[in-house]
Amino acid sequence: MHINIRPAPSCSVEESSVLTDSILNVHITDMRPLSMVEDKGFLNMINAFNPKYTVPSKNTLHQFDGEKIHVHNREIEECSEGNRVCVLH
Repeated sequence: MHINIRPAPSCSVEESSVLTDSILNVHITDMRPLSMVEDKGFLNMINAFNPKYTVPSKNTLHQFDGEKIHVHNREIEECSEGNRVCVLH
């Protein structure tokens, strides 16, 4: 008997990039720890949104995190100059 096993389908690079970027935005905006990606409820939620997406590990996300935080902090600095009210999305 021959069993044909196919690899699980995965997201396209574009889909994966959008979802990973969204996770980083939640981390930065809501000041959530990167370990949230290991939480059962978080993983269930992401699986409900897109079962083909593989959530990166917190260590992998940490590699992308530094640049996102740098950009976010620069936006805050630029926005806060001149005593203006600042709203970031």
